[in-house]
Formats: sequence, C-alpha cells, structure tokens
Amino acid sequence: MYRFNFKSVRTLPGILQRERARAADQDVFLLISPPWLSSFERSLLWISGFRPSMFFPIINSAVAEELSSDQRRRIEEVKAESRRQEREITQAMARIQEMVAEQPVYSLMRRFEGLVDGEWPELEEAMDELKRRR
Repeated sequence: MYRFNFKSVRTLPGILQRERARAADQDVFLLISPPWLSSFERSLLWISGFRPSMFFPIINSAVAEELSSDQRRRIEEVKAESRRQEREITQAMARIQEMVAEQPVYSLMRRFEGLVDGEWPELEEAMDELKRRR
C-alpha cells in the first residue's frame, strides 16, 4: 500500500521553482515558452496579455550597454519577427472570437430584423434571449 507523504507535497513548489530557475540558467527561452505547458495553458497566457515581446524592454534595460552592435542588430531582428508573429496570432484569435460570437448574434438579428420604432418588447425579448445563451 502506498503511503502519502505530506512533507514531500509541501516541498514540491520549492523544488519546481529551483528546477525552473536551473532550466532558465541554461536556456532563458524556456521561461518564455515553457514546454511543460499544454497548448491550452499557453493560450491562456496569451489571452491574459503575456507576450514574448514583453521581454525586450527588460533586455534593453538590463544589458543594452554590454551588447555589441551585431548583438543589438540581431535582437532588433528577433523583436521585429516576434511582433510580426504576435500580430498574426492576435488577428487569428480575433477571427475565432468573431466566429464564436457571430452565430448567436446573427440568428437574433435575423429573427428580429423587422423591428420598427415602438416595438421595444420584442427587442427586450431578443436581448433577454441573448443573455440566456451566454
């Protein structure tokens, strides 16, 4: 029979933090796009506002004076490529959000397209139905 060890459970977050720090020392890009996250978890990072380009101001303020002109040029190239890819991802996610929202809104618009001034009860009914579908 397996015996549960509470002490090891309490020390697990510290162990994970040390291992992540060690991995970041070897390859800092593991922190930008952690391979241990699922694609769903990475999308949640994106939705919450985390962008790889967030690191560029940090890099500039931390080591800009120590970089050679070639290193600065390469960082600018990576920054431009990151922003291009971020823009593509943002546009793709906007299209997905529009597709998800479009269906119920469009069906309600078709249902109540004949409304004229003074027919507010039907409009309120449409709004209530839209709220229920959430």
